[in-house]
Amino acid sequence: MKAALTDARSAGTGSRSHAHIAEKRLRVVVVTAAVGEGHMAAARALASDLLATHDDTEVVVCDALAGLGPLLRLILCDAYRWQLRFAPWLFGVLYAIASRFSSLRRGGALGLAALGSRSLLRLVLSHRPDVVVSTYPAATSVLGRLRKRGELRVPVLATITDLGGVAFWADGGIDLHLVMHKSCLEEVERVAGPGRAQAVQPLVAAPFRQPLTRTQARHLLDLPPTGAVVVVSGGGWGAGDLKGAVAAALSLGEAHVVCVTGRNDAARKRLQRRFESEPRVRMVGFTERMRELLAAADVLVHTTGGVTCLEAWVAGCPAIAYGAPPGHAPRLARALAAAGLAEHARTRRELTWALARAVAGIDSGGAEPTASPTAASLVLAAAASSRRANRGAVAAVPTRAAVLPGAIAEAALESAAAS
Repeated sequence: MKAALTDARSAGTGSRSHAHIAEKRLRVVVVTAAVGEGHMAAARALASDLLATHDDTEVVVCDALAGLGPLLRLILCDAYRWQLRFAPWLFGVLYAIASRFSSLRRGGALGLAALGSRSLLRLVLSHRPDVVVSTYPAATSVLGRLRKRGELRVPVLATITDLGGVAFWADGGIDLHLVMHKSCLEEVERVAGPGRAQAVQPLVAAPFRQPLTRTQARHLLDLPPTGAVVVVSGGGWGAGDLKGAVAAALSLGEAHVVCVTGRNDAARKRLQRRFESEPRVRMVGFTERMRELLAAADVLVHTTGGVTCLEAWVAGCPAIAYGAPPGHAPRLARALAAAGLAEHARTRRELTWALARAVAGIDSGGAEPTASPTAASLVLAAAASSRRANRGAVAAVPTRAAVLPGAIAEAALESAAAS
């Protein structure tokens, strides 16, 4: 049977026979949000891996912001984006306060649940899931509370694609947190409890794992076949010191620079004016060609430390964290450096030195990802365990103790067999 990736807006339609067929499939609901680009990228990668791993699977990707309601959308997305663009210092202050006082984080979680739990629960339950996965921290918080109260009666897993500040991503009601690096396990388990976190293979799209030579990539992108190429990225919203990063890369001499500003058109136009006389600079908005860019590059400079850094890690492209805006990004830069996945340049001079080393091949990038279960294998094992637990007893609640240890064991065996 062919697997189906179903947009939340079209799920639940069709004839009785289609509904009967769908009931035989394992149904996974992935809750995400277009806040930046990383949460959506993780959801897309997970959905694709789920469908590739298990044919009889239906994946429904839901917009958490639609489920949480217009007020929370305003607070979590619109106000956050405004702060990053026009008052980053304000977000930095708020993040620092929340990081220091756990009581404020708990109060924020209560507020999220009070405003958004009813509507998010309706959205999720409308798709009759066997398992729910959240890639967005605010949704994780609300879903964890619903699960803890017994209102959500199937396993809930959460992905954590950041390497720093993971306490903001974890919740004690979540059955299992899927982290991208073993360095995150201890901090997550301090919040969520022992055994509630599992390191998985980095959650990136399949093309990043496929071979692509530098020569091929540069040909596809119409970049010079020889000489240094530096990719500068500010994440989905084009935040951070992109101008400083481009200027430092140009100081290398003959280096060509591709600067990715994401969905921040204002930043792209501003930088185009700043570097319009420099033929070695190419400005790019949101792009789906990061695989080619990372294969073509000698090094990536990233300001926000997001999923692009995971993509660079998997693709074997050295990364430098530089120019982080206030808030969580400086913490991500330090965490990436501590894990050996990027160099952290705190000043433009440090960035220039780091770029020179990377272009000379002195810094070859982080270690290869270790052999861990895939996120998809854990999600599918939890879904199958949940389906078995509920078979013949619709009212039964599949407990974490019953479902998740078996799911991890199944996924680990599958991973070992594949390696």
